Amino acid sequence: MTTTSKNNESIVKQWTSIDLKSMQHDLDVTTIEIVSCADESDQSRRKLVELTRDFKKNANEVGGSSYFFLYPPFLIDH
Repeated sequence: MTTTSKNNESIVKQWTSIDLKSMQHDLDVTTIEIVSCADESDQSRRKLVELTRDFKKNANEVGGSSYFFLYPPFLIDH
């Protein structure tokens, strides 16, 4: 047996030892978890924007812009 055929045989053994179906399932589960977290993050951000608008509205009615320092940077109007 030549070195090349031994190398090829070794490569084939390595590939057959890998459980690709299981790996794909694990990757699919992880992907679903990541997407779910991203969706929750988007919903939380939208809720924060909505609550901040309400807060700004109420703060302007009560005390002007004295609460400006509390606003997250991405919600500050420039």
